Amino acid sequence: SMVYHKLLTALHLCVLPRIQFLLIDLCDGRSYIRHNTLNSGRLLYRYPYLDKAIAAKPDHFTHLDTVIFRDSFHYREDRIGLEAVDFLLAAIPNVRVAFFDFVGGEKPDDYREIDPLPAAVELSWPALPRLEELYFDPCVRRQGAVPLVAISNMLQRILSLKKFVYRHKFPDTYKPEVLFSPRKLLDVILLVKETLLHLHIFCNNAKIPYLPGDTLFDHRLKELTLLKTLVLDEELFCQHWISKSCEDSC
Repeated sequence: SMVYHKLLTALHLCVLPRIQFLLIDLCDGRSYIRHNTLNSGRLLYRYPYLDKAIAAKPDHFTHLDTVIFRDSFHYREDRIGLEAVDFLLAAIPNVRVAFFDFVGGEKPDDYREIDPLPAAVELSWPALPRLEELYFDPCVRRQGAVPLVAISNMLQRILSLKKFVYRHKFPDTYKPEVLFSPRKLLDVILLVKETLLHLHIFCNNAKIPYLPGDTLFDHRLKELTLLKTLVLDEELFCQHWISKSCEDSC
C-alpha cells in the first residue's frame, strides 16, 4: 500500500532515530485519525504496518524513551489490552514513560475472547521493571469494572516508579457495580510507596459523592512519604460539601 511504501521510505532515510516517542492507536482506522504525522511533524506509526517496520529496522526502536498506547480496550480487570501489539513490546525494551490514553472497557460487537485466555501481555514487556512514569489518562469505564488488578500486577513488577497519573471518567449514572473506589486505587498505589515521587489523581466525573465514606482515601495516604507533588480531587477524600438536599435531588 502507499502508506506502507511511505513508511519504509522513512525507515531507509533513517528518520526513526530522531523520534523520541511512539504513539500507537490500537483502534487503527477510526475516523478521527486523519493524518500520519503528529503536530510536531514526527511520524505516527499505526500498528498494522508496525510489525513490518520492526522487522526491517529493529534497532531503530530500542532507543525509544516514551510510548503512548491510545485506545487500549480490555474487558477483564486483570489486563490492559495490548494483545494486538504483543510483537511490539520486545522491540521497545528501554521505554521509561508509558501512557495509556483512553483506556476503554466496552466490547466491540465482533469481539471473541480466546479460550483459554493467555497471560496479560503487558506483564512480559521487558521495559516494565524499569518504567519511571505511568499514566492512565483517562480510564473510561461506562460499563466494565476498573482494571485495578491489571494496574496492580504492573506496579508489582516496576522497581522504581517515580510518577503515577490516573484520571477516571464515568460512570455518569449511578451503577454500583462499576463505581470507582478511591480506597481500592490507594491499595494499588501503596505498592510503589518506596519510590513514588509524584502522584496525580483526577476523578470528578466518577460520581464519587454516592460512594460510602469507607471507600474514600484514608490515613494510609501518609505512607507516601517520598512525595514531592500530590494533586488530588476533593472527591477522593472528602464529602463535607455534599448536602442532604443535594443527594436527594441528584
